[in-house]
Amino acid sequence: MANKEHLTYFKVENFKRFDSLELTDIGQFNLIVGDNNVGKTSVLEALQVNIESGSETIFNYHKTIGLRGIDLNAKRKMDLNGNVTSVEYPTENYFDYLLKTRTKELAVTFRTTKYSHLEGLMDFPKERSESEFIFSKMRNTNITDSTATFQVKIVNAAREALINLHQDDLNNSYHNRYLPIVLFRPKNVGELFNDFQKSIGKSRKLRDEFIANLKFILPRIEEIQSLEIGGVDVLSVGLEGEDEFTPLNAFGEGTQRTFEILIEILKNKGKRLFIDEVDTGIHYSRLKSLLKSIVNLALINDVQLFMTTHSLECQQAFADVFEDPDMVQHQTTVRQFSLLEKPDGQVVASCRDFEQLNSALETGYDTRGGKQVW
Repeated sequence: MANKEHLTYFKVENFKRFDSLELTDIGQFNLIVGDNNVGKTSVLEALQVNIESGSETIFNYHKTIGLRGIDLNAKRKMDLNGNVTSVEYPTENYFDYLLKTRTKELAVTFRTTKYSHLEGLMDFPKERSESEFIFSKMRNTNITDSTATFQVKIVNAAREALINLHQDDLNNSYHNRYLPIVLFRPKNVGELFNDFQKSIGKSRKLRDEFIANLKFILPRIEEIQSLEIGGVDVLSVGLEGEDEFTPLNAFGEGTQRTFEILIEILKNKGKRLFIDEVDTGIHYSRLKSLLKSIVNLALINDVQLFMTTHSLECQQAFADVFEDPDMVQHQTTVRQFSLLEKPDGQVVASCRDFEQLNSALETGYDTRGGKQVW
């Protein structure tokens, strides 16, 4: 028997561009669609909650700021002896980038459901729980003062806690903090090699499973090894009929990104994984094969997936995966969320299950979200 815990409901208020955004009836496989700049990536960032800790959720949210390339680190000047002579803090801080309205609180509410699975039987709910975190900055201090701290109130299940934070606390938490997000830009070859070694290591079973899922994009792949190039270990691929191994980066961005996604699934066994613009670098003719490989590996490893796209072809391929005879039984786990922008700029999420998505695609209904006429 295996257990897995999934988010089944999520609501965030006053986060980035959202006044209030609610995702209901979340499944194991969730495709979030919408036009560019409607907030797809922000949804993935909002979902970076730690279900047990409001403090860790704060640090996760701060990490998302860094992932966007925003630097809030203090600039320190040192003398020749290595002593700090001055500290200059930025005029903006964490709350400037997370809150839509500075005078309002940031609130997240979510439900999780723990499932049990018996071989030969469908998953069934075992345990449900609901959590809510409300964050508000209690002291509006001048963060350019290196001695200043600010308090954050965290409310959860009618309990309140105050934590004292300083800009450096948030910046220090950024380093070495891992978030299960695959960005649209691929990792460098060194990072990919390290992730592969940590996730698969010397396990022949995992390696064979991994290679099998790459057949759609590299049909002749037989083996994966490390290859030292310029003093850096990189992943290399052995192909049928070829004696020498080929560095992974020789196969293009789409292949590298596929490697990264599959490795991240293995890293997040029994957890959640978020993939931004899942179809980036993949030719439309290979989208179904990519998505089926992702879904199959996620099923084996009990991973809940949240993926974004603005492509109609990707939505069709996503639906087509679950039309295959070996995937029909998983149709009940499929959800599509269209992000719709109202005339006043507010964004709402419209949820479709598999049957509703399939029907919309068959009838030519526009499922891509974006600005709507209400």
